[in-house]
Amino acid sequence: MRLTRTLEEGMVITIEPGLYFIPILLNELIQAEPQHGLNLELIETLKLYGGIRIEDNVLVTATGHRNLTREAFGA
Repeated sequence: MRLTRTLEEGMVITIEPGLYFIPILLNELIQAEPQHGLNLELIETLKLYGGIRIEDNVLVTATGHRNLTREAFGA
């Protein structure tokens, strides 16, 4: 997590985990690690899309947090 601030009640932050298919980095890994364990067939299928990212907006509460995005989609 790249956040240097102290989280405080009432703050909303966005969590953006992602999986990106970067050909030059994939090729380097494939060359350097013969036992890379990658599913190259699946990667080839997904590479067209560039990657996948999920964005969740999370509210910091006094007792923890609330995932506002999940609540909105659950409604």
